[in-house]
Amino acid sequence: MSIKTNKKDFNSIIDDILNNDEFRSLDEDIHHGTTKYLHCMRVAYVTYHISKILGLNYTEATRGALLHDFFLGEREATGDNSYLNHPVTSVKNAKKHFKISKHEEDIIRTHMFHHIFIKKILRFINPKEKAKVFASRPKSMEGWIVCGTDMFVSLYEWLRFKAGFRIAYSLNTLLLFSFFFMTTAK
Repeated sequence: MSIKTNKKDFNSIIDDILNNDEFRSLDEDIHHGTTKYLHCMRVAYVTYHISKILGLNYTEATRGALLHDFFLGEREATGDNSYLNHPVTSVKNAKKHFKISKHEEDIIRTHMFHHIFIKKILRFINPKEKAKVFASRPKSMEGWIVCGTDMFVSLYEWLRFKAGFRIAYSLNTLLLFSFFFMTTAK
């Protein structure tokens, strides 16, 4: 299959989601230093290709990946948009706006498994939130792919946008002060 055919196929799978006003409003929410909309698109695009190469249900994997962070507003310390509870909110929003399968629901609900697993080991991370490791474990290969892809895309975005911005900001500030002191020193 050509790249053009893959792009057409990918777009046909997610077209109804991308045309939804509520989903498009994710473009106004900042997430990992980028928008939540672009984050979800990256996760969906990578998931589509990995699932297709492995001969898995790439349609449901792609849709689940695109809807995995379908919650409005910033993540909070507690509540519906919290670190570990936002997958439940994302499932509710996905069901409200789209017809999703049980498989897609599981993909969305379990995409934070890696964080829950790490939280169980490092108990100081979000100590107020409770989560069960086995209840949040993906039940399919597609779920594992979305979980892993979300982790790697998030890391990429954090390094590219958040850390990169902070490093560039620090270097620019240092250069500005250096320039200021060099020009004013007599």
